[in-house]
Amino acid sequence: MLYPISRFLFIYSINIVFLYGKMEKSFIINSTDMEYLYNSFHNSTVLQMCRMMLNSHLLNNGIEFCKGDCKDSMKISAELQSLVEERWIPFCSEAIDSILCFGFCVVTYKGNFPSILKQGMYRLKVIITDNEYIWKVFSTVEVDKELLDCEVFSHFGMDPRIDGQMTSIVTKVLPRLMFIKRIRETCIDMELRRAQPFVYSEIKESNSTQRTEGVDYDFYADSGASDTRDEMAFSRNKSAVEMLEKQKELYEQYMGRRAAVKASQKLNDVVQLPMGHHVVNPQMNTGRSDLVNLVKIIQEEICAVVGVPRSMLFADSGPTTADNEGIHNSFMNTLIWYKKKLGVMLSDIYNKIYTEDIMKEVDFKKEKDAFEAKRKHMVKEFFPVTPFIPNEQLRLLYEQGVISWDAYATYALRNVSLPLSDKMKKAPPIDKTLFEMPKEEGNTGNVTKKRKLND
Repeated sequence: MLYPISRFLFIYSINIVFLYGKMEKSFIINSTDMEYLYNSFHNSTVLQMCRMMLNSHLLNNGIEFCKGDCKDSMKISAELQSLVEERWIPFCSEAIDSILCFGFCVVTYKGNFPSILKQGMYRLKVIITDNEYIWKVFSTVEVDKELLDCEVFSHFGMDPRIDGQMTSIVTKVLPRLMFIKRIRETCIDMELRRAQPFVYSEIKESNSTQRTEGVDYDFYADSGASDTRDEMAFSRNKSAVEMLEKQKELYEQYMGRRAAVKASQKLNDVVQLPMGHHVVNPQMNTGRSDLVNLVKIIQEEICAVVGVPRSMLFADSGPTTADNEGIHNSFMNTLIWYKKKLGVMLSDIYNKIYTEDIMKEVDFKKEKDAFEAKRKHMVKEFFPVTPFIPNEQLRLLYEQGVISWDAYATYALRNVSLPLSDKMKKAPPIDKTLFEMPKEEGNTGNVTKKRKLND
C-alpha cells in the first residue's frame, strides 16, 4: 500500500510545481502610496540635504561619453553638448529622486533626449513571469491604455514585493521621518500650552461645623429647597461680576481716561471665580530633555540608509582625521554605486535614441562577432567624479609616477571646482624644492634624488 501512495504524492508534487511554474502573478503599484512617498521625500529637510549632496558631487562635473574600453573621452557635437547641459543633467537629477522615492525610474522619450515621467501621470502594473518582472505603464486618463513610449528601469536592487509594497530608501526611513514629525508637533503643542496655560479652580470645603446664615445656606435652608439655594448662589456670583464692572467705571471717573485705560487693560485679565472656588496651579509638562540627541540619532540612521554621512550635512561635531577618512570612503562608495547604476541606464538610453547613427559607423563586412562589435561601438556614459583626496596626496602620487600630469591637473582642478579649460597642457619646469623622490634602498646619505620630469 505504501508504494502507490508514494507514487501518487510524487506525481501530485510534480503537477503542482509544473502548474505554479507556468502560472503568472501580477500586482498593481498603489498610486496613493507613491504620492505619499513623493510628498514625504520632498517635505523632509534631511532627505533634501542628502539629495543636494548627491546631486552636487555626482553631476557638477557633467557627463562624458566614451566607446569600447573608454580609454579616452568621446568628442560630441555642439548640439549634443547643449542637450547634455539642458536635458540630460536635469534628467539625472530627477532619476536620483525617483530612485530614492520609489526604487525605479519610469522614463519616456521626447525626440533625442529622455525624461522622467511625472508622478501622477501614470499607473504601474507588474507581471511576474518565470521569476522576472515585466513592467506595464498605463495612462491615468484611459484605464486600459498602455503607454508604449515609456520604459521602466528597475536594476537598482529595490524592486517592489509581490504584494505591491515598495522597498525604496524613502520607504525604509519613513517610520523615522514620521517619528521626528510627531515629536516636533508635540513640542509645538507643548509650547503653545505653556504660552496660554489652562487655569484650574477647586472648591475648598469648610471644616467648621457652623455655617453663616444667609451666606452659606441662605434663609430657610432647613426646608430642603435646593433649587432656592442654587438660585441664591447664582445671584451672589452675578453680584460679584457686576461689582467688578463697576470697579472699572470708578477708575475712569476718579483717575482719568488715560489711567482708566491702563487699569481697564489689567482688569480685563481678571476673571471673577464663583464663590468658594480657588485657583490651583496646574502641573506643567517640561517635555523631553534628550530631544536634541534623539533627533540627532534618527538623522544619523536616515543618512546612513541614504549613504550620505550626517557629518557632511551638519557641523555639530569635530571628527578626527581617521573618522574623516572613513566618512569620505563611505560617501565615495555611495557615489560609485550611483555612478555605475545611472551610467548603465544612461548608456542604454543613449544607444536606443542614437541607434541609427551608431549603426552607420559599423562595418558589418569586417565585424564577425556581434558581441565584439557591440562592445567596440556601443557608447557609454559616465560621471567624472571629484576625487576624495586632498591635492597634497594627488601631488605625492604624481611625484611617485603613479598618475600623469594630465590626471593630476584634472583632479586638482576638480577638487577646487575650477573649469578644466584652465589646465596647462604641459607640466611646468621642475622645482627641486617641490618634487622630491623618497630615498632608495641602500642609500645611507641624507641627500634625496630629484625626479626628472619626462612629461
